Amino acid sequence: MTIEYHAITFPSASLAIQHVNASGVGRAIFIDGKYRVVNEADARRLEVARIPFAYVSERPRPDGTWRIVTVPVNDD
Repeated sequence: MTIEYHAITFPSASLAIQHVNASGVGRAIFIDGKYRVVNEADARRLEVARIPFAYVSERPRPDGTWRIVTVPVNDD
């Protein structure tokens, strides 16, 4: 199945996350071997279509540093 979606591609997870944080719009994802930012509607369409990808975000660690984490979606 092919699903069309609009995305901005970034060379790293960190840059994709920074873009989302700065703009306040979209979700950082890892799909087809690339870090991309898509809008919320496209992210949901990918989920419903059962396309494998991962949400990418940052989480604080107890020592005050940040860690990039991925949450797999449709990874059967």
